[in-house]
Amino acid sequence: MPKVNFSDVLRAVRSRRSAGSDVDQNKAPRSTGSRVNIYWLANSPAIRELVGEYGNQATFAFGLIATETSSFIITAFKGVAVAVREEINSSISLVAQQVGSNFTTIDAGSIESGLHSEMSIVKCAVTNLGIQKNNLRYRLQIACVGKKVCLDCAGWLNQHGIGHCSVLPSDNPEIGGVIEFAAGSTSKMGGGLWANPLTGAIYSGGKDVTGYSKTSADGSYRSLFQ
Repeated sequence: MPKVNFSDVLRAVRSRRSAGSDVDQNKAPRSTGSRVNIYWLANSPAIRELVGEYGNQATFAFGLIATETSSFIITAFKGVAVAVREEINSSISLVAQQVGSNFTTIDAGSIESGLHSEMSIVKCAVTNLGIQKNNLRYRLQIACVGKKVCLDCAGWLNQHGIGHCSVLPSDNPEIGGVIEFAAGSTSKMGGGLWANPLTGAIYSGGKDVTGYSKTSADGSYRSLFQ
């Protein structure tokens, strides 16, 4: 819905975060579109061993989606060097191939300002692979490695029927990361920016949203502030 005044912005934020706070919706997998589900892949030793290996600020996410003819793994990174990205992409692909699934791995590339890793995966699926938004529901599955899926991302994913989980550091270094199905807090990075992956709208201020901006398809620009 178009945001005409700031009350519209706050209404959208409350709705999204309410969905993210719903523990019954923070689940994965919920997809019947691929032979390998996100939990199976995220829980593999090769993935769990990556948690925290490159520093607390070096996080990444990966998603699985299958179309009628192809299966894809989409990865998105923040604070991870290119050589390490290639290594991780190779590890994820290798784990998926162990069950005979023919996945093509795609790196979503540089993450735009405010666009979180999980949302970058969504944008890549729609923009690069040409998958319609409605076809992501119950097909796309996403795992965030190194931190919890933030409240805004979890809410958006839940609103669109996209299963998700997180691989988090554990107290036992022998097992590496552990899987959790829960939303984290709102983002504080970059002034608390969060961007909608499909409309490009940017919400700023973190927990207490204070700004909203969006450039429409016709080039017009709208900004609203608290």
